[in-house]
Amino acid sequence: MAALAEIAGDTLTLRGEILREDGRARTGGQRVGPVGDAVMLGRDLAEALRARSPIPLG
Repeated sequence: MAALAEIAGDTLTLRGEILREDGRARTGGQRVGPVGDAVMLGRDLAEALRARSPIPLG
């Protein structure tokens, strides 16, 4: 798993990625919104990545 958060002014950009250990499969995503919506953006991105994950997540 990898994640990156960037803030520019009042805008938050979240990027996330889930990769298989062998690198043969991956899924990634991004959410952009107001800094005040950070929790909602993070949860939304996590749910989306989990639904498309190339590996089973517990």
